[in-house]
Amino acid sequence: MSGARYRKVKKNVLRTGIFSANLVSTDMLPLMDYFGSKHAKDGAKNDISYEAVRGEVLDVPVLDESRWVYECEVARTVETGDYI
Repeated sequence: MSGARYRKVKKNVLRTGIFSANLVSTDMLPLMDYFGSKHAKDGAKNDISYEAVRGEVLDVPVLDESRWVYECEVARTVETGDYI
């Protein structure tokens, strides 16, 4: 994940206190490659077919294709320096 993308994710997690972790299976690799190479600032990521839905427990986005999804709440944060 590039520095700019990481900062946006970090900012959102700190703001909301929640996030999702979608585990990737081999059949999802083309989608993950696409997500990793296209930046959200360039527009919607709609050049490839996928479906994102809301989590079952938390109001977090999850990939419908993902076989394993973790809906997470931040219990505590630990400052480790000024990295991103």
